[in-house]
Amino acid sequence: MEATALQFTTAAKVLASACRRLGLVAPGYRSPPRQPGVDRTIRRSMDGGGGAVVAVRVRRRPWPAVVADMIDGAVVANGLTPVQADVLRRSLWDAVTTADLLPGPVVEAVPVATPHAGRVARRGSLHLASDPAAA
Repeated sequence: MEATALQFTTAAKVLASACRRLGLVAPGYRSPPRQPGVDRTIRRSMDGGGGAVVAVRVRRRPWPAVVADMIDGAVVANGLTPVQADVLRRSLWDAVTTADLLPGPVVEAVPVATPHAGRVARRGSLHLASDPAAA
C-alpha cells in the first residue's frame, strides 16, 4: 500500500509523542526531502538544542518503508547506543501499530497434534540419513 499525506502526518504525531514520553528528542518530520533522489534525510539543528528534522519521501513508496525511515530518523536524531536504539525502535513500532497505522503482526495457524498423531508409524521405523544409528 502506498503511503498518503494523512498517514504521514498522523504517524509523525504518534512517533513524536512516543519519543517525548520516553524522554527523548522528538524530531520534526517533513516530506519530501530537499535533496532529490533520496528516500530520507536528517537535518540537525545548529542551535545546540538537539533538535532534528527528518525528511522522508512518501510518494511511490510502500507505507511500511516510509514508517521505517521515520523511526530510523528518530533513532539517529537521538544519537543512541545500539541497545538503546533497539529499545526505541521496538517502542516506536509498537506505537504506530497500537495507533492502527500499520497492521499488527501476522499470526500463522499452527497445526495442532491429535492424540493419535504419534501412533502413525511404529517406533524405530523412521530413520534419518544423518542419524548414525540408522547407518
